[in-house]
Amino acid sequence: MIFLNSEVEKALVSFLDANNLDVKTKSKYLEFYYKFANVHGELNQKTLDEFLKYNNNSPSRAMLRHLINSIGRWDFPQGILGEVVKLDIPRRTGRKEKKDPLHLDFKELEYLIEHMTGDSIIEERNRLAILTQWWGALRVSEVLGIGIKELETEHYNKDEEFQRIKLRSESTKFGKEGYCYIPTDVYYKITEYLKRRCRINSFMQKLDLGENIWGFNKSAYDKLVRKKTKAILGRAYNTHSLRHGRGTDLIKKGVPIEKVKEILRHKDISSTQIYVHLSDSDIKESLK
Repeated sequence: MIFLNSEVEKALVSFLDANNLDVKTKSKYLEFYYKFANVHGELNQKTLDEFLKYNNNSPSRAMLRHLINSIGRWDFPQGILGEVVKLDIPRRTGRKEKKDPLHLDFKELEYLIEHMTGDSIIEERNRLAILTQWWGALRVSEVLGIGIKELETEHYNKDEEFQRIKLRSESTKFGKEGYCYIPTDVYYKITEYLKRRCRINSFMQKLDLGENIWGFNKSAYDKLVRKKTKAILGRAYNTHSLRHGRGTDLIKKGVPIEKVKEILRHKDISSTQIYVHLSDSDIKESLK
């Protein structure tokens, strides 16, 4: 058994130094080494394969080769050297592995909204559209299909924790009307936003014609989400990552998968199973 301890780290650093690598390259290899060591703690074929499953890129593969070579050239017991010789870094086949879909978790959502500052109508619109999609676990077509009638303000109850929004049949994936539920405070802010924006006659006319309450199309909305998440979170998330985030959040909270299926409006429960996997991945990630 080869534990990734300080002695192994010392061997790797010495090996990298002997190869006269530039500082940036050396730092990148050590970054992947620390990630490998912190997650797996030891080097064997199983941990090597598991690491490459999620880090199958050139720097991580090069790091593993350097690690194996450094152990082989260091003053380790013969038994350890014998184990190292047996290790194999599988060749890349060129086939891209299927990655888990991105999901924006609740903490990221809070941080994102907190830092989307500004008091203008448009800035408020941007925040509310993202909050509505996340909380409602909406597909992009569904969030952009919300018109003034879909709010059903006649059913608003300030004492309820959540308010429902109707989903048009033409905006849903399977052509059936449905409902989503968002927090009452978000719903109330939408009504206040609309009061401000409806002072603009041209916007009011568009609402009367059945256009969505946000005033932008799919391309503009997707661009907004990518731009804001990249600037604030350091990573560009797409619009569907909001829906994935809510689905994963529900699973992590212990909501039965059958109920999550209903909330996400999946036709088959096999589609909902991905969120169980995403939740497991999130737990593993927190252990790193």
